[in-house]
Amino acid sequence: MQLLGEGSQCGYLFLSLGIMENDKHLNDRLKSLKIYKRIINFTKDGVFSYNFNQGKILFANQALVDILGLEVDPKKLIGKKVDEIIEYIQDPGTVREKLKKEGQIHNFEYNFKTLAGQDKWVMHNAFLREADGEKIVESVIRDITYQKKIEKEILFNQFVLDHMSNPVLWITSEGGIDYVNQAAIDILDYSKEELLGSKIFDIDDNFFQADWPEFWEKIKKQKTLTVETTYKTKTGKTFPVEIIINYMRYNHSQHLCAVVRNLTERHRVESALRRSEEEKSLILDSLSEFVAYYDNKLNLLWVNKAVSEVVGESSSRLIGLNWNQVWEKVNVEVGVHPVKSVIQTGKFHKKEVTSRDGKSWLIRAYPVKNIEDKIVGIVEVALDISQRKSAEYQRQLNLNRTRRILEETVGALAATSERRDPYTAGHQRRVSQLACAIAKELGFSPNRLEGIRMAANIHDVGKVYVPAEILSKPTTLTQLEFNIIQTHPQIGYDILKEIEFPWPIAKIVLQHHEKLNGVGYPNGIRSKEILVGAKILIVADVVEAMASHRPYRAALGINAALSEIEKGKGELYDPEIVEICLKLFNRKKFKFK
Repeated sequence: MQLLGEGSQCGYLFLSLGIMENDKHLNDRLKSLKIYKRIINFTKDGVFSYNFNQGKILFANQALVDILGLEVDPKKLIGKKVDEIIEYIQDPGTVREKLKKEGQIHNFEYNFKTLAGQDKWVMHNAFLREADGEKIVESVIRDITYQKKIEKEILFNQFVLDHMSNPVLWITSEGGIDYVNQAAIDILDYSKEELLGSKIFDIDDNFFQADWPEFWEKIKKQKTLTVETTYKTKTGKTFPVEIIINYMRYNHSQHLCAVVRNLTERHRVESALRRSEEEKSLILDSLSEFVAYYDNKLNLLWVNKAVSEVVGESSSRLIGLNWNQVWEKVNVEVGVHPVKSVIQTGKFHKKEVTSRDGKSWLIRAYPVKNIEDKIVGIVEVALDISQRKSAEYQRQLNLNRTRRILEETVGALAATSERRDPYTAGHQRRVSQLACAIAKELGFSPNRLEGIRMAANIHDVGKVYVPAEILSKPTTLTQLEFNIIQTHPQIGYDILKEIEFPWPIAKIVLQHHEKLNGVGYPNGIRSKEILVGAKILIVADVVEAMASHRPYRAALGINAALSEIEKGKGELYDPEIVEICLKLFNRKKFKFK
């Protein structure tokens, strides 16, 4: 088929250019046809015609091939069906129905997918005509994909602007407000119509109409600018704002786009921070402690009044000094100093130092770090502890004196009980040796060890109330005599309970003959009620007593003593203490001295 056929081609072209078909001069029509043919081949619009019933293409120009993304000669499309080269995204029947019903399509937009898989938007114009008994469709499609993309972006940007939480205004070169979003309407309390009919001078307290031309030229040159100003609502209420202004030029229009941020909350926070700083300074100045703040080069940035009073110079004269210069003024030799240690380690440090005039200082230094965990400053807190150190020294003297008195008291009581019972002389001292060895294996602190030692040294002090003839009786004791002997833990407790020992010595003495299963005396208490110190003494007392001579029997020996506590382990004696006692004799070769 030729190019649409003469009549077909004319039909399309006459439609496109508004030329009526009733031209009387055939030669002129043929001449025009050649011109139109050339135009069709050079236009960027896709031009094609096809058989309405069969859908076969009768003609296509190069622009159609380009729009479809094909790399073929347009003539290769002739005879193909329209559906073979266009994959409609929406129902292709829409175009057909419109043509069938209305005979034409005018500026109809739709999208489809090319054979190459591209989504395309086109504007379609077409009309249906009769030729030699056939229905022919003459079509023109224009690629509007880019236009649609721009429209989509514009709609998206419009949506973003309309829904931004920050107010947005577009301002003309004359200062008129050309656009506002909902946030601007809400914050300024005007209607949209009122704002669009206003000028920026009506809402901005710092913009005056006379100064506007100069400001416009400034922002036009700089392109962007950030300013702080004050906005005024419809009711006259003012509030601080920060505005980021951008100059925009689009086609032949010029605007300033102003994005507004309400600074009311920021100003409130800043004011609160200023008050907080003032309050902090008042608090720190009221402290008797020496408080200083250094930068990361150890130069003084701030001090409280206590520093000025100690040094004898005003804060202004001290600011800028290095840390060692400050401490030289307090007669402290700068050696290993906490402030310097913080810089080296990045951690908190404290130390007691003594000045050349004999004063004692407790210095604490704290690192101040930024979000990157780097030291940006150091806070130093120092306290004159001279009086406290003196008081501690005096207290230690008093404590030593009290300990000495207690030692002498315990020694006197121990000597008294041993004079009453010469056969058991040294028994308490030897029990003390073993009890202290067991306590040490248990991990007792030196202070707790001292309590065990004292309790063991006087655990039989209650025997001073037992008749000497019973204590030294060489034969087996009667039940009555044994009952009298059993009173000595209670008597010992009654003697010791009024003495203010720093350990529960009286209670340990009271319990040193109790047993885990409750068969002991004087109170028959069980395991959980017995103090650990008493449990140690119970084992040590049994071992020493069995291993030593008694008036009513010869020494049974250490092996018999160890067998006894092993046999009673868990029932009479604490199992852990028994194991430690056995280990002391069997593996560590413990011996009584």
